[in-house]
Amino acid sequence: MKAYFVKLGVPLSEALEKIKKYHAIIIKPELGYSEKLLNYSYFIAFKCFRKKSRSKTLEIEWLEVIACTKSVEKAIEFTKPDGKACIASPVRISGNVLKQIGVPYKERKSVEKLAAAYKLKIDKSKVESAVEQRMCLSKMLG
Repeated sequence: MKAYFVKLGVPLSEALEKIKKYHAIIIKPELGYSEKLLNYSYFIAFKCFRKKSRSKTLEIEWLEVIACTKSVEKAIEFTKPDGKACIASPVRISGNVLKQIGVPYKERKSVEKLAAAYKLKIDKSKVESAVEQRMCLSKMLG
């Protein structure tokens, strides 16, 4: 899984069109801090999508998994970036494509910000496990 951090220089709809062929998603930067979680969420989304998901695309299913919901509207609202974004992709995206979307930058990753995004108030060593459980439960029970 590849995570690229960019300051968006084009509207979100245009950015999404430029990365469509990479099966990538654009999310808030803090949601892309953990490659482990991105891989896990993609795996869950793929399994759910393969089992005749009601989502129209794998990418929408992936956003739903990250947002721990079965609602497309809630998933889009939860993951929608504002200015700065993380582009998560199962394949490498060329630097030229990234530059067409915005200005790539280095993000200082923080488990605390990831926990805050999911409204978790737990020990930072348990954040990834807690989010994984939420993702799995939301798909199993939803």
